[in-house]
Amino acid sequence: MNRVSCRNMLTIFCLFLIWGVGGICVSWGGTFYLEPDTIYITTGAGVEFELDLLVDSEIQNLKGYEAYIGYNKFVLDTIEVLEGPLTYYSNSYFDVFLVGESTQLLVESVILGGGASVDGPGKLADITLISLDSGGVVDMNLEIIARDSANELMTVNTAGAVAVINAPPAHFDLVTPPHQENLYLDYGENMSFFWDMTYSFYPDDLVRYELTYSADPDFPPGNTTVEETFNNYFSVPVSTLDTGRYYWKVKAINTYGHSIWSDETFHFQLNTYSYPDGFNLIYPAQDEDLLVPITDDLELIWSSSGTEVQGDYIRYNLYYSQSPDFPPEATDTVRALSDTVHTLTAADLSTAYYYWKVEAYNTLGYHTWCSELTRGFDLTIAANPGIFSLLSPIDGVYYNMNSGEGVQLAWSQSVSVIPDDTLTFTIYFGTDDNLPANSVKDTFVVDQLEITLPDDFIPRREIYYWAVKATNRIGYDTMSANVNSLMTYYRGDADGSGAFNILDVTHIINYLYKGGPEPIPSLSADPNCSESINILDVTYIINCLYKSGPAPCWD
Repeated sequence: MNRVSCRNMLTIFCLFLIWGVGGICVSWGGTFYLEPDTIYITTGAGVEFELDLLVDSEIQNLKGYEAYIGYNKFVLDTIEVLEGPLTYYSNSYFDVFLVGESTQLLVESVILGGGASVDGPGKLADITLISLDSGGVVDMNLEIIARDSANELMTVNTAGAVAVINAPPAHFDLVTPPHQENLYLDYGENMSFFWDMTYSFYPDDLVRYELTYSADPDFPPGNTTVEETFNNYFSVPVSTLDTGRYYWKVKAINTYGHSIWSDETFHFQLNTYSYPDGFNLIYPAQDEDLLVPITDDLELIWSSSGTEVQGDYIRYNLYYSQSPDFPPEATDTVRALSDTVHTLTAADLSTAYYYWKVEAYNTLGYHTWCSELTRGFDLTIAANPGIFSLLSPIDGVYYNMNSGEGVQLAWSQSVSVIPDDTLTFTIYFGTDDNLPANSVKDTFVVDQLEITLPDDFIPRREIYYWAVKATNRIGYDTMSANVNSLMTYYRGDADGSGAFNILDVTHIINYLYKGGPEPIPSLSADPNCSESINILDVTYIINCLYKSGPAPCWD
């Protein structure tokens, strides 16, 4: 239709006079509708058809209306619109426009003259349309603005129409075999396909089906089978099929040759008794986290396959790789296994995520993969904790205990390759450096890099050696890279009695002036931290003991 989609000034002026200002009251009316409600076209573009705009008997006192008929402008076009007899024989204004960028046909009419109106039922317009293209099921929506003789808006019902143009049958789904099903069938059985029954949009129409299946997802002509049926199922002898994966889909076709494919394509795995029976991977489980000591082994376990052939037997090929694609250059293969358990040496593996699969084959040369095709596990090879060192106190130190804070030992971090590991640090003490073999006492901390020992933990004035062992949660351990020694003492306790008193004064005087034994260590007789032993140290102790002088220094 080539009518412009706007109204001229004369039309607008006339409508203003006819409609007037109008009220805001709304009156109740009946139904505006298109007839027939469904148009069937089977030959595509170029088909003309009639559509009537009607009102029912409940439409009374109709002064005027605007009817908007929406449709797909690329599928339908308007040939002609004629005024219907209900308003034609009245003194009326009637016109037609294309609006909404030619997506709606506007049909409007006004009964001229004050108080003039018409009553339903009757025909308002004869509309001739033409199909431009195959559109399937095309909706033609109807919207109405109507007023009565009092110029009040009418509340009306509407009913549009549908054009069925070269429409294929309705959408439908495949049912069985389900997507990704693993099937085991005897050669004497039938392979049955089922799908949902669909229907045609055309009355009294029949739908036939084409079942299409192939071992190739692209369905090449030379490797694809097509079977026709009027049922929603079809059976194929298993003896005509090879084992392996199959893809299948179904086409529904109506009498007019219009067709639609099923909404999806399914695939399934077919196994017959001429092939080894299906089997499963058992251990490790999918995505299982494994912690294996480097001195241990890892077992891969799968269930047994079987065969129905007399005298036949099964062998297995095991594949494992750090790539899910199993590239030959990065895949380890163990062939001709008769058992369903294979042991791998942990020392030959790495800490990594591994993929594995198993292939069963029989003496006839038929192969069957494990049901999961592939499985993965996260492997951690557990080894000894990393090397670490003693930090403080440094080797050979004389440790002043005058602070009263005990003996503070510290070492560097030891790294574990085990995720979320817990390290236990055992501290060994002995009178020689052969530790832990000659340890005389020990203590431990967990996930700490230092410890504070009580004042009396180590005997004073004796050289003690110490070392630390880091042990992970599976019992693997590493000794510190060094063994340090220390001697604890108190400044002012020159005689090593453990007490600070006048006897320490006597011990220093005997050492200085009477050839007495040397204090051990010499720092114990240097309470004033002067770096030498002399009479001032004697005076310092006497002042501390009897004259409220300062206590011995502690560095």
